Amino acid sequence: EGGPPTHEVVYHARSRRIAGDGMNAMQQWVVTLTDGKNHLWSQAVSSRVVALCMSPEIVVAGCDDNLLHVFTINGRRAYLPLVLNGIIYRLSLGKENTLLVVTCDETIRLYSLPSAVGSRPRVALECSLSSLRFRHPNEGPSDVWLCKGKVPAVSFPNFSRYVFDVGTRA
Repeated sequence: EGGPPTHEVVYHARSRRIAGDGMNAMQQWVVTLTDGKNHLWSQAVSSRVVALCMSPEIVVAGCDDNLLHVFTINGRRAYLPLVLNGIIYRLSLGKENTLLVVTCDETIRLYSLPSAVGSRPRVALECSLSSLRFRHPNEGPSDVWLCKGKVPAVSFPNFSRYVFDVGTRA
């Protein structure tokens, strides 16, 4: 069905009522992609979306039930949802289909997302934020990204920035 949209797209998550009224209403969370005017696609996800990111090829939604949903830019589910060990805090997509996930248990995982639909993503790197806890005891990272190709980096609200040593995973 063609390639990715060539115009600017907007992605968001929202809750929609699927049955019932008032206190008995059932809600469903959906990820939606639009081009600003036209609805391109919507996909239901498992629960409330807590993190969302997009690249020219994929859209990733992290939910509060620890499931990670990955969709192609055309709205097709790329893989079965990934089950993570902790609550998702932040997501960031890098080049070459890499996904950086920070969970509330202070773990950073770098996933390699295969381009073949149906293949399973694999953890390429795992490291911990715990070594930074003494410097930032009451705050979580304000941003995460990949630098120098595939090296995780974080920043905190006080503008401190750290790049992880892949050799020591710290």
